[in-house]
Amino acid sequence: MTRVRRMDLFDGLPDPLSSGVDVPVFQDGSAKVISSGNAIHVTGETSAEPAVARKRSLQPEEAKSEVASGVDNHTAKKFRCGAQGSAMKGYVMEIQGERDDMEDFHCLVDTIDDSRISAHPDICSAAFYAVFDGHAGRRASRFASENFLNYFLSSFAARVGNADLDASITSCLTKCYKAMDEAFLSKASAQPPLKDGTTATTILIVNNKAYVANVGDSKAVLCRYDKNTNSHKAVPLTVDHSPDKYEERIRIQQQGGRVKEGRINGILEVSRSLGDLPHKKGTGLICTPSIQKCPITEDDKFMVIACDGLWKSLTPAEAIDLVVEFIKDCDEAEVDTRFNAACSKLVKEAVTRLSGDNVTVLLVRICPPPSR
Repeated sequence: MTRVRRMDLFDGLPDPLSSGVDVPVFQDGSAKVISSGNAIHVTGETSAEPAVARKRSLQPEEAKSEVASGVDNHTAKKFRCGAQGSAMKGYVMEIQGERDDMEDFHCLVDTIDDSRISAHPDICSAAFYAVFDGHAGRRASRFASENFLNYFLSSFAARVGNADLDASITSCLTKCYKAMDEAFLSKASAQPPLKDGTTATTILIVNNKAYVANVGDSKAVLCRYDKNTNSHKAVPLTVDHSPDKYEERIRIQQQGGRVKEGRINGILEVSRSLGDLPHKKGTGLICTPSIQKCPITEDDKFMVIACDGLWKSLTPAEAIDLVVEFIKDCDEAEVDTRFNAACSKLVKEAVTRLSGDNVTVLLVRICPPPSR
């Protein structure tokens, strides 16, 4: 049985639309809560305070040392936005909840300025966002957050001459998930008992198309405006991988595993993951991602990427409606404040609805192309 601590779950969480959205850095060296939106932002480090919410944006010089992926920030070619690509801006909030440890990590890169992708003649803009929800430890989720983008870029660079951009990206994403899994399992085998595992939801946005890959149950949802009904719709971008699903259950059974109480062998509640060394052989647990391609239109407003700590408490439609309520009728000067506040509110709402889990919410604002 997991031991939990009693605490003030809202401790350290800024109130929506208050002056507390941007608060000073903690003086004890723990996680910072500052404005979001810098180009590179990779984190998941937790403070000693169990319920502290974190929204940390790295400064450019800090980012270069922090991002283990080695993203090149100084390529000669600068990406263009406009007719061929909408700009993206990410905002993130996390809270540890009642868990003993913070096992969520994420990656936020508003602009990938790296020659391994910018060299492709058909790419004018690229961004990357990901949420990794760890279990049985935090090492798999941290490893994925620090290395996923670098693995992908290296794989993509080897195919830069391929004329089919769609095929190259989807192939590289599948290979990247496999490579990440193998790399961590190799590490786990050398350091027993390294049994950590993680879900993964990754979104690569190239030009005006989102390539969404996932394993596990961390969801991504797109907010799309419907002119016919004058309303905003929640468009699912991911596929939940649960042992209870018929296709997943059949595969698990065919590969030697069994489903008990909705879990693989009564233990794992996801049927696909990265890591999980003790369960990767003879149980049907795999790392093959589901991949969706979604063209981004002028009616698309934002995306919500979050771990199951949010989705066990809110439906996709509820999450979309909450954010829309926060950002409606706001001008450009206050849009960052509104999105930050919406991010905070989503996390707070999950806690209010008795989610005792780690909760990570990453909002991605789809900025309209500049007018000419």
